[in-house]
Amino acid sequence: MAERIESWPDAAIRRYLLYSAAAVASVPAGIAYAVLATRQLERWWTVLLTLLAGVICAHFGWQFAERRTHPLSHEDGALTPIPEPPALWSPRMRKPQPKPHL
Repeated sequence: MAERIESWPDAAIRRYLLYSAAAVASVPAGIAYAVLATRQLERWWTVLLTLLAGVICAHFGWQFAERRTHPLSHEDGALTPIPEPPALWSPRMRKPQPKPHL
């Protein structure tokens, strides 16, 4: 249960990244519609085509970002934990022995 509580921010960050990638990928369709609208070529079918192109671009952007972030996550969506470095000193460690003089 503690793992799920600790991993929800990681899953939320990943989901936010996927939504952002989908939004950025759909920008070209919006630009194409703006160009059509400024040239007075705005018809119902141009609206539908650019909307469909935006949805398709957003879908591919989502999939691309999902494939790029998948190796960073576990099965439950949590990011890989940072490994703890080995201790440089421990109270149980023996004191260094003096080197014998020759």
